[in-house]
Amino acid sequence: MVGDRGSVIALEIEPELAERSRHNLAHLRQVMVVCTNGTTYDPGPVDAMLVNAGATRPCDLWLDSLRSGGRLVFPLTRSNWAGVLVKVTFTAGGYGASVLSAAGMYPCAGAIDAGAERRLGEALDKGGYERAQGLRRDNHEREESCWLHGSGYCLSTLNPTNRLPANSN
Repeated sequence: MVGDRGSVIALEIEPELAERSRHNLAHLRQVMVVCTNGTTYDPGPVDAMLVNAGATRPCDLWLDSLRSGGRLVFPLTRSNWAGVLVKVTFTAGGYGASVLSAAGMYPCAGAIDAGAERRLGEALDKGGYERAQGLRRDNHEREESCWLHGSGYCLSTLNPTNRLPANSN
């Protein structure tokens, strides 16, 4: 997928799985497997990031790593594995966001927070995640457009570019 000039950094927290991955992917010179925690490893600027373990909120490091036009796909889930798969795209206009589907995923070590899990549970229970259009990182008071509101993050029904609500004309 990345061609001859691209590269892939695969992160795995379990040492045995990281070693097996290194062995199985050794023939792909553009792939590097690192045994580390994906919530603390800084990959530098990236074009795309796929997180394959559930988090109760987007990690700042993941968002900070995105280049302009970069995409992050991650499962936004409770510790019981239930949640949604979220795509975030970073541009000069802000962070666009959408929910791709319902999801169930094993929890991500270091990405489960009790307060964020409570807020996520409340948001999932009330529904409406399909209206999410943006991810806000500014500190602001909870407002009607906040589908999931937390400290330093908010999945919003407002488009980050023109700040219009979902389904508005």
